[in-house]
Amino acid sequence: MAATTDRQAARERLFSLAKAQIDKLIPADEGVPLRGQFFADFEDQADEFERTVCPAFLEERVALSAAAQAADGGSCPHCGSDRVYLESRVSRVELLTPHGVMPMSQQHARCRSCDRSFSPSGTGPEPSDRGTALDARGGEGRDRGGDRGVRHGGGQAQS
Repeated sequence: MAATTDRQAARERLFSLAKAQIDKLIPADEGVPLRGQFFADFEDQADEFERTVCPAFLEERVALSAAAQAADGGSCPHCGSDRVYLESRVSRVELLTPHGVMPMSQQHARCRSCDRSFSPSGTGPEPSDRGTALDARGGEGRDRGGDRGVRHGGGQAQS
């Protein structure tokens, strides 16, 4: 498995996002008044900062993970065969985190023995028990094992 970005690009994106948020919330120009007057206003600003920077950090960190992209399909979770190939299609899924929704790519593999498809990314970064399983329409759904906290997008049929 290989990372889908490099550290320097990830750092530059995160620094850029953080700097833009800091410039917005605490302008360098002393003549520009700071927003908010009460502690609750400051908390709202911290939440705004977190909603912008944390999902980007998670997205970059997943992309830097060695498990971000499978090099091969591995073995079939349905029949155990190693006659597996990676399909060319990739689906967009949304991982629900305590920091918001994070878009991710999900690879697909197919078994030549039983002809069933699955995602080889089950060995990569997995949702924690903190998320909520959602069905394809975005509503709460049943627990889907390794798909906890994952919302499948793009209207593609899932196996």
